[in-house]
Amino acid sequence: HPPTPKQAQSVRRSFLPKFTTMHPLATRSPMKVAIIGSGWASYTLGQKLRQGPTLVQRATTWLRHVSQKLTPASASADFSQGDSARSHEVIPISATMISDRNHFLFTPLLASTCTGTVEYRNVAESVRRTLGSPSGAPSRGLTFRLDRVQRLEPVTRDGPDGQDVVGVRVCGQEREDHGVFDVVVVGIGALPAFHGTPGAREHAVTLRSIADARHVRRRLLAGLETASNESLGLEQRKAAVSFVFVGSGPTSVELVAELHDFLVQDAAKVYPIAAPLVQMTLIEASSQVLSAFSPELGSFAKSTMVRRRGMRVLTNVHPTAVHRDTIDLSDGTTLPHSLVVWSAGVEANPALASMGLRVDKAGYAEADDHLRAPGWSGRVFVMGDCAATSLPKTAQVAAQEAAWVATQLQSVSASTTTTKPPFLYRHL
Repeated sequence: HPPTPKQAQSVRRSFLPKFTTMHPLATRSPMKVAIIGSGWASYTLGQKLRQGPTLVQRATTWLRHVSQKLTPASASADFSQGDSARSHEVIPISATMISDRNHFLFTPLLASTCTGTVEYRNVAESVRRTLGSPSGAPSRGLTFRLDRVQRLEPVTRDGPDGQDVVGVRVCGQEREDHGVFDVVVVGIGALPAFHGTPGAREHAVTLRSIADARHVRRRLLAGLETASNESLGLEQRKAAVSFVFVGSGPTSVELVAELHDFLVQDAAKVYPIAAPLVQMTLIEASSQVLSAFSPELGSFAKSTMVRRRGMRVLTNVHPTAVHRDTIDLSDGTTLPHSLVVWSAGVEANPALASMGLRVDKAGYAEADDHLRAPGWSGRVFVMGDCAATSLPKTAQVAAQEAAWVATQLQSVSASTTTTKPPFLYRHL
């Protein structure tokens, strides 16, 4: 017969204390893991490691530990050496996150902060608060260091097949030696791609940080104030509220939609003279808006934008130069502007090569189907946008990769290369 609720509660009270005190994780020395970067992949990995192993993983490790203590070696061999048991066995982890940014940023909502729909504090969260306990102290061995990692140095020893990497030394810009770690996980993301366009890096703004969002808001409000000054000429006032968006990905489309709603619902009441003069131009090098999505969605987005007042979409054209007050296009036209928001794809972070990782022709870090960097004996993992994989560089992919890496790190055989199944992405 199944136990009554009272009996089940009695079993839990008698078992859990013994499970906690007898569990081998309580005495085993933790594996030191360094997480480089504070993007979405690193955030997910930090959360998974902070939560610790599942109850099934901990219970399996405890049962294996008890079987080795109470039964002969021959009797416990099948349990202790089975692939299933090893896949659930876990080890304690002491993780350290190293990044030059001390907060996580939810970039999908960053466009809304430019107009005040969402405040900055609602899209950013402190790394220390997220990874630590409510009192502010680190939880489950996770700590944070503010620094920019410069290079990784292998710590080797002579093995049967030559030199084996047994640890990785992390060297930073502010702190020369962060110590030697058993495993390093690199998730520094990618950088905005300017495609060699003259003046783009100097005169355009990206939308990848809170500082960028503040800059866009300041330029927007400054332009509305200038356009409200009736003592200026009409062309000068129009130029003050001419905004150009390069690229038609989700970032640009969302920002254009947010600005339009802001102008119609709010700015028209506060700036009745300036709001009708606003001109927003979306520039796309291909023939389709939102080319990463279905053609039907791209056509709907384009038709919706061109029907709205003060908005236009230019396709099959790209910028050839960006100046302080104008932007040159490939069709020979020149547009005035007071703000250029650049969102035309990403490129590899050059820090990957300087760290000592093997990179492909595009500069992204090479990784096998287990997300391991070659040449590091399985001690270095690469995940997120910085990995040279065929998968799209989206938050969904980064989150699944981070969750998979967390499972590998929590396994005793994390450094082995033969029994683990490869990473498999499942599109939701």
